Amino acid sequence: MIPARLDERHILPLAMFFGSFSWSFVYISLPFHIHRISTWDAAATLTWTGWIMGITPLATVVTAPVWGRWAERGNPKTLYTVVQVTQGLAFLGTAAARTLIELFLCRIVLGVTGAASTFAFVSAGRSDDPRDVRRQVAAIQSGMTIGQVVGPLVGAIAAARLGFRASFVVGAAILFGCGALVQWGVPDAAGDRASTAGAPRPDWRDVLSVAGIVLGGSTQIFFLTSILPQVLVDLGVAEDRTLEVGGLVIFGSAVAAALGSVLASRLAELVPERRLIPALLVLSSLFVAALAPVRSVWVYGALRFLQVLCIAPVFPLAVARIAQTAGGVAIVPHPLSYLTFSIGEGALRQLAAYGDETRMVDAIEVRNPSYAGRVRASRAAWLNTHVLRIAETGSSDAHHAALVGTCWTGFPGSTPEELRAAVRGHATTADGRGWTLREHLDGAATQQWRSMVRDPIKRARRRIRSGGGKKKKA
Repeated sequence: MIPARLDERHILPLAMFFGSFSWSFVYISLPFHIHRISTWDAAATLTWTGWIMGITPLATVVTAPVWGRWAERGNPKTLYTVVQVTQGLAFLGTAAARTLIELFLCRIVLGVTGAASTFAFVSAGRSDDPRDVRRQVAAIQSGMTIGQVVGPLVGAIAAARLGFRASFVVGAAILFGCGALVQWGVPDAAGDRASTAGAPRPDWRDVLSVAGIVLGGSTQIFFLTSILPQVLVDLGVAEDRTLEVGGLVIFGSAVAAALGSVLASRLAELVPERRLIPALLVLSSLFVAALAPVRSVWVYGALRFLQVLCIAPVFPLAVARIAQTAGGVAIVPHPLSYLTFSIGEGALRQLAAYGDETRMVDAIEVRNPSYAGRVRASRAAWLNTHVLRIAETGSSDAHHAALVGTCWTGFPGSTPEELRAAVRGHATTADGRGWTLREHLDGAATQQWRSMVRDPIKRARRRIRSGGGKKKKA
């Protein structure tokens, strides 16, 4: 039996936090370990470092489609467990490796065995309740982000205190624990999800352009780790302190990446996407170039922070471009509100001015029961009637079970396909009632405690955030 305080909805986010933490924990010390055991000259060692660090994501990209198909057709929980155990064994192999070729082979195994996040997201997507899917996906993503931020700093300190090989063993133990946690705590799927064979496919030109943007951005983010040992020595850092200082630099980069992703939606509201993405890429490139003449490690770290802060928003912005053509639906929640994070009227008017359906949102929420959600509801309805002319939706925005169903979206039919058709045909209606003051206050203290103080992973379960705290709704 699963304890009441740790039900099945907590398991995947918690496992993904520790799994992501483990990878970052090990990753930060790996280039330093390569330099420690290398018997080659500096140039050859740097080449080996690039191959050893880069072969894992390359192998993952090549094998990801196969693992994704297996996850859709099989049991993602079992696949997740197998992958975590296999990767834990590869971490142990990394600890035992005595030569660079042995390290290289272990890293290939890590890549070929697939990305555990694939199975976690597929498993979360098996829920029959779309709201539960959104909560799980957001919580999993939050757990991964927190693990990626915390892992490098803790990993650098652990490697400096325990040694490289011992830190790799700790990483392996964490992965074994993640596999056991999911195997024990996540129930088997009750049934298969509905087939998505009829879903529209994205234009291959969009996919290639987004892939090119993501490739360029990823190169600017991940190039540093491989060369960090040499860079820190050139910056005057004592050799016995390079690992811990490197951990601080990568920790700062991870914080910048998380912050940049959160700012993406705000930036998109202020600047048109067609100018924003190129501007961010150029700014990031300028900061990369500015790293070359720097001779202070702290200035280097500050420039690196700014560079990652510029490039991080590019990823959600670029990927969002193909979401709609791949079958996604973009709905604006609590628009124009000044009491919560919301998209503004200027950004919506700009989208409408493009006259491009592939850029336009599909629907706008005009019925929300909360004070924050309905404070500009009449203006949002007017804007939709006279400017946007898109489908309207209603949502309960419920934080307690008792408030579910206070607002809703009506449409002809009962299936997801009929709902999509109604959104596309602007045939939806928004209805419902507002909350009373008592309903607003009921449980508010408990909710705020959970959302603002308790474990961030549990907080993600309570408040679904997308960029700057924006909530997503169906």
